[in-house]
Amino acid sequence: MKFSLISPTFDRPEEVREFIASAAALRYDRGDFEVILADGTPQDGLRATVEAASRSAGLPVIFLQEDYLPVSDARNLAARHAQGDYLIFLDSDCLLPEDYLQHLSDGLVAEGWDAFGGPDAAPEEFSALQKAISFSMTSFWTTGGIRGGTTRTATYYPRGFNMGMKRSVFESVGGYDVHFKTGEDVDLSIRIQQAGFRVGLIPMAVVWHKRRSTLPQFFKQVRRFGAARWALAQRHPGQLKVTHLFPVFLTLGTLFSILLGAISGVPLPIVFIGYFLVPAVLAGAQYRSPRIGFLAVASTVAMMSGYAFGFLEALLGGGLHKKRG
Repeated sequence: MKFSLISPTFDRPEEVREFIASAAALRYDRGDFEVILADGTPQDGLRATVEAASRSAGLPVIFLQEDYLPVSDARNLAARHAQGDYLIFLDSDCLLPEDYLQHLSDGLVAEGWDAFGGPDAAPEEFSALQKAISFSMTSFWTTGGIRGGTTRTATYYPRGFNMGMKRSVFESVGGYDVHFKTGEDVDLSIRIQQAGFRVGLIPMAVVWHKRRSTLPQFFKQVRRFGAARWALAQRHPGQLKVTHLFPVFLTLGTLFSILLGAISGVPLPIVFIGYFLVPAVLAGAQYRSPRIGFLAVASTVAMMSGYAFGFLEALLGGGLHKKRG
């Protein structure tokens, strides 16, 4: 078997049904891939949904369950049960385009990567807010292409929403570090790079990433990303770059300017207004929708401020990177 598609799950039955349906629709030899879900839903509450979705889709699904199973533990557990030569780690809120595995296979033939990743995007049927959030997370203007939207970054680190590697590579570096509560995917990518394996982007291997459905949920999610960046900097010296601090400088500068303006009547500097207005133009043009452009302003504000809050919280208070036990 070539590919093991692995996803951690925790409740969210509709999300899991859609993930299984998209895997069943893959145009790839059914004998050459498997789907493994490692679930932490308490009282085995997701099993009936998975079994029904598996029957409906006509796709066997290996379902592993432990109450409150953490994400890294779930991925490691699934990897121990996997039969594929390549382990593909995905998020359960991702949908797989029908040619996803073919693009992965073609990319591996062309480049021979030991570990690899692909971009995420929003298809036409996603909601306006999902498209706006996708823009904020993937645009070079907002994230600099670090999630695989471009090859212009100096070093590419695959992320857990769309990340694969040879089984031997995963075993060589010890899998996911269960002591990282968030940022565990980038930590794994860094350790793979440091071990000397060849890591690269397969640009055509795109997943449709639904992410969070409201701005407060998105803020909470990105807040964890900010905390993870500080944890990664503590674990891997030299990993914290000036670009990683940009959301912090931007958020603090904007808040300070607003406060100064309220006290002194000095208008908000055009640099801050301009930065947050650019997504309206870029996203509006990309999706041909002024509404999505407007929502992209809101999602970019949520993303930058959420990341900054999480980073500062971790910096000042120890953050999320705590060992269990």
